[in-house]
Amino acid sequence: MTNLFAIIYLLIKSLLTNYKYIKMLPFIILLLILNSYINLNSKPCGYMSSTTVTIMVNGCEYDVKICFDCAFTHPNENSIFISEYNKKPWWCNQTWPYQKVHEEIEEQIYNWDFLKQYICLDADLEPCEKQIGVIEFKISRTICWQKQKRDDLIYFQPCIENQSTCIETWRYCYSNLPPIGPTRTFIGSEGEIGECPTPINIPPDPINELEISDCFRLSTTKCDE
Repeated sequence: MTNLFAIIYLLIKSLLTNYKYIKMLPFIILLLILNSYINLNSKPCGYMSSTTVTIMVNGCEYDVKICFDCAFTHPNENSIFISEYNKKPWWCNQTWPYQKVHEEIEEQIYNWDFLKQYICLDADLEPCEKQIGVIEFKISRTICWQKQKRDDLIYFQPCIENQSTCIETWRYCYSNLPPIGPTRTFIGSEGEIGECPTPINIPPDPINELEISDCFRLSTTKCDE
């Protein structure tokens, strides 16, 4: 997109020095809109912040890309979702099924200790009994997934054909009652469950570079209840 910006700059410069080209202004505006649209849609996180973390699941490392907004550092509400993940190295023998691996990744990512370390840096929880100052997170959980082979690694990413999500709201606070420590409470959910093209069986891993599998479900969400 850098080249497009250069072209737009030259066109604007020409307009300022040659008023006879003013009729090109609508075309320039169209280019700017198109450039903004392409940039936004080429980034899974859009205008949200993003980070990639490595976590351990049953003896294998996984790189997990996360999109998030934290009210402590951003003006928007606390929100987070997993945009993709992959196992590394590829030869690590994962004995757990895909569903259990996925659930463990979500459990680790949406745990308060993780959120404090990687997302809401240095954020402290208020006691649960105060009922004010508690932290709420909107967790956007992908309903339908697909697998793609890139650089000999298998990436799990949201399905292109079905991008339905369930947005779950969870409240985090510090419990002074056993079990003492950070805890979270489910508040509510919104979204459509939708149906994946292959809702039951998880397809085999893609073989060819950049090949994409059929779509499938990996877990249930609060929207299923």
